[in-house]
Amino acid sequence: MNLRRILSALFLSLFALVLGASAAPVAHAQAQNGGFSGPVGSVVIAQSLNARTTPSTAAGVIAVLPRGASYSVSGRLGDNSWYQIRLLPSNLIAWVSGAYFNVIGLDQVPVLATTGPVPATGSTAVVTTSFLNVRHIPDPFVGQIRITTAFGSVYPVVGKSSGSPTWYEIVLTDGSRGWINGNFANITNAAGVPVTYQGGGTNPVTTSGHVTSYFLNVRTEPNPFVNTNIITMIARNQSFTVVGKNASGTWWQIVLPSGARGWVRGKYFFVANGAGVPVTFNN
Repeated sequence: MNLRRILSALFLSLFALVLGASAAPVAHAQAQNGGFSGPVGSVVIAQSLNARTTPSTAAGVIAVLPRGASYSVSGRLGDNSWYQIRLLPSNLIAWVSGAYFNVIGLDQVPVLATTGPVPATGSTAVVTTSFLNVRHIPDPFVGQIRITTAFGSVYPVVGKSSGSPTWYEIVLTDGSRGWINGNFANITNAAGVPVTYQGGGTNPVTTSGHVTSYFLNVRTEPNPFVNTNIITMIARNQSFTVVGKNASGTWWQIVLPSGARGWVRGKYFFVANGAGVPVTFNN
């Protein structure tokens, strides 16, 4: 009877040991992955690695990454010379050189461009407004909207207009180009950017409007279903300068006394001459 109990105890001990050994590699893999889902890359060879705004050694440095640190990889150039990563906890997008960065799951990483956009000036544009239209020419009236980009987006700059306000020609992630109004972006080395478009930059038509409801929310975007996008509340009969509208004409973009811009619903805001106001949000 005692022998049976001893053998049973030994069996259970061996089973627990085997189970623990088989679980250890899984835990190790999760630790190496850093809790990320999808492809992950780590800094190798170099003791530190610059994370830049664009895939170019001339671009600005966002952060310096230590050796062995791991990051989620969201894109790459076609020749794998640069990788796009996401920095935490800031959630900023950055680029790192492929010569010092090892990626696990490379086949799952989408190619964002075939070659790196490397402007001779090294200039970049950082969007400083909630949403910004990228147009095919630097004109808010006839320039077709290619995409609408968001606050904090970073693009290399390769040209500018000679008109006022100055518009800048940027390189998008697919390698194509578009134009943004420089009043809504922070441009590094703006003086060194060559003029690639004569004229353009037409000052947008502005008008005024006033609140027709007792109170009206001013939002960062024309969306009434997100409570966290409310900037402030304005009152009946208050007047504001109107600088934009959405494509369907149901929202107006106004300028607050602080200089900040926000969106109000058209059904509660009267604008007398809104036909000439440019579309600044493509919905």
